[in-house]
Amino acid sequence: MLRKFWNKYKDSLKKDIFVHILVLIGLFGMVCILLSSCLENKSQEVPAETSSAEPEAQETYRLQLQEQLCDMFSHIAGVGKV
Repeated sequence: MLRKFWNKYKDSLKKDIFVHILVLIGLFGMVCILLSSCLENKSQEVPAETSSAEPEAQETYRLQLQEQLCDMFSHIAGVGKV
């Protein structure tokens, strides 16, 4: 029975080799996607220490950014009072 199946498959393989190659490439792609999701790099996570930065440093950064934006917008024609 196994020999009969193998002979039938071998004849089919000779006729539709292009289809079999496409199926194998597709399966290989799916395996690669599965492996990449399983082996995802954990270094992309934000450490907890950076989210709890000093409030004074955050406020200083905010004020500097606000000043830079006001300066930039004041040079744009038609903006008006910033």
